[in-house]
Amino acid sequence: MPLLRRGEPLSFSLQLPQLGNVDVRMVTLPANGWDVSLRFGKTAYEQLKGLRDNCRRSLADTLRAPVRLQFESREDEE
Repeated sequence: MPLLRRGEPLSFSLQLPQLGNVDVRMVTLPANGWDVSLRFGKTAYEQLKGLRDNCRRSLADTLRAPVRLQFESREDEE
């Protein structure tokens, strides 16, 4: 895995069986932690939007760092 410089974004896409395509963008926060944006298809977004805070806590526990998590919807895709 390439090394990231602080503040340099990391972007990639995942193909998940139950959620479809998920676009991920991560960047380190200035002090400590991560700013994470997940973009889902409209259907997956509707299923997950109420779980954002639980997902944020789980991701923060896994990364052992504070996480600011955003969920977004691709309106053009189911």
